[in-house]
Amino acid sequence: MVLNVGIKVALVALPLVFWGCDDGGANQSQDSAETRSQALSSRFDFNIADGAFVQSIHQQSFIEGTLRDAPENADPARIFDAVLVSEGKRTPILDGVEDAKFLGDGSVIAISNQHELIRWTPTSQTKVMENVFGPLSVAGQKVVFTVGESMPDFRVVALDLESGQQWDAPRNMSPAWSPVIDHDGKRVLFTTSYRSESTIVLGNLGNEFQVESEFEVDLPPSGVNAPILKSDALITQTEMGLKRLHLPTKTWTDLSGDLPLQSTDGRIWVHDGGLREIKEGK
Repeated sequence: MVLNVGIKVALVALPLVFWGCDDGGANQSQDSAETRSQALSSRFDFNIADGAFVQSIHQQSFIEGTLRDAPENADPARIFDAVLVSEGKRTPILDGVEDAKFLGDGSVIAISNQHELIRWTPTSQTKVMENVFGPLSVAGQKVVFTVGESMPDFRVVALDLESGQQWDAPRNMSPAWSPVIDHDGKRVLFTTSYRSESTIVLGNLGNEFQVESEFEVDLPPSGVNAPILKSDALITQTEMGLKRLHLPTKTWTDLSGDLPLQSTDGRIWVHDGGLREIKEGK
């Protein structure tokens, strides 16, 4: 079972990342200082290391990830060297991470290679929880993840880092993993095999973590990797490429691009010869 972000290494050799959807670049030098100060507007070029990819975006800063070679049967199976790139500075994040994402205030939440959930800034780090597995999914100051020591004890947890409120998915849904929270911080979609076969279910964060009994979808053969929940759709990486699940009809369609990510302003991007923003269902 893959609990962390699925990566196609051949697709992440991106020496230069392009912001925006147009193909022109000649006018970049003519962009005004005011335009450049706007978060994720127009086109911006960021140099990243060969073989690296973008894990998370906040305004004009991003987290660069590079897949680290891991021994066979290592735990976790995938470790990334993560670097915060901001205002021309490159700052390593911990000593290898399973995942790292921006929170809404620009600080970083990460899972260390020791399965610790850590809130990180360039000048401080605070351990929040142990026995944590990725992927991480963030909405403002809320973060969702998987907790447990081993199967079949894995469960999904949502945590508000500002208020301290914690939501635990119902125990009868365990084992559960690969959670993703929507940008509003109200809904969580996750994978469970509580009925032996793996399915995708949807929950709501209120006073408690309530699972919608009417919604259940069979899991794709390759699982849910790098998931994003936006509006009425799940966007996820699979071995067959990028897929979109339309929640109301429970139907899957193909999308172009790979390795989706969501910036802290809610916009969705895919690696596609650079970074390209995708609109709803496109």
